[in-house]
Amino acid sequence: MKKVSKLIMLISLIGLISLSSCENDSSGSSNKITANSTLKKLLSRVSQKRTSSDNVIDNTSCFTVQLPFTVIVNNISTVISTPADYQTVANLFEEHDDDDDHLEFVFPITIIFADFTQQVVTTNEQLHDIMENCHNDDVDNDDDEDNDDDDNAINCISLTYPFVISTTNNSVLEDVTINNDHDLYVLLETVEGSNYVTINYPISIVDANGQIIVVQNNQQLEEDIVEATSECGNHDSDDENDNEDDADHNDGD
Repeated sequence: MKKVSKLIMLISLIGLISLSSCENDSSGSSNKITANSTLKKLLSRVSQKRTSSDNVIDNTSCFTVQLPFTVIVNNISTVISTPADYQTVANLFEEHDDDDDHLEFVFPITIIFADFTQQVVTTNEQLHDIMENCHNDDVDNDDDEDNDDDDNAINCISLTYPFVISTTNNSVLEDVTINNDHDLYVLLETVEGSNYVTINYPISIVDANGQIIVVQNNQQLEEDIVEATSECGNHDSDDENDNEDDADHNDGD
């Protein structure tokens, strides 16, 4: 009888260990971010470069101009060193209601697109060509749900950095510290085919009201991002507070 009892206890213990292992595997699987997952697309839109903060300068959300740079506003030379200086330009525009405001860049300048790629611009003609091409692309892709241009940016929620993401490199598990939006966006671009990454929870996010939310898993993170877009829109140019938020937003530049 003692041998039978020990055998039953051993079988029960093995069963509990197997059940625990299955639960852990299931949890890990549910937190995978795969190439075609909704969460990957949402996080890419949250972490892409915010390009509307300087619209008073360049009149477009296709790109943002890398700081610092110099502009001539109504014949007044103005150095733009921080996002706060955008308001200086706005104030110059508002000084006189009956005049024709005029702004010129002092070239060369570097522009940064939503995917963090950069381009040096040396002439006004080159800048206008880029803006025109960007506008045409937006028109062509208006009905494309997979379009990843700046109009798909989600600015109503911010991720709190740093946090760690686990990824696989040649079948070797590797922990990568994500320090800013740029790091996250670039890493997500590598998630293709059967590749996947997992976020090491918990992480924190900041919603449109400035409230800090502690997130425990993929499902909660996806729900919080979707809720943010429904409350304050998802278009970069629709975010009235983007100028203010961008000053504190860590995108890696």
